[in-house]
Amino acid sequence: RLLEILPAATENESLSTRLFTADLDSTHLRYEALSYIWGAKSGIDKKHFIYVNGYRQSVTPNLHSALSSLRHPSWRRTLWVDSICINQADVQERCHQVLLMARIYAGASRVLVYLG
Repeated sequence: RLLEILPAATENESLSTRLFTADLDSTHLRYEALSYIWGAKSGIDKKHFIYVNGYRQSVTPNLHSALSSLRHPSWRRTLWVDSICINQADVQERCHQVLLMARIYAGASRVLVYLG
């Protein structure tokens, strides 16, 4: 899965995204991989929200900040973001995706590192 950040005319607009399935073997696939600090494991800091395919989803403040800074006012940006593109509630999927991470990062047009 990949996450597309939808454009917004102003910084104050909610972060709207589109999650979609993609084929890693596609020669036309272009995306950037985002590496960032997740934050506290307690879940207490999950106070920020984005919209994924029209549904509200909580994200860490650091991820919200990263996505906000990467959003463009007029064009869409396609990213691979582990906490959203991997179903974190499915242990089997997480294990499978971890095995693909080197390939996912290698296939990215760029790897973006967000430090805050």
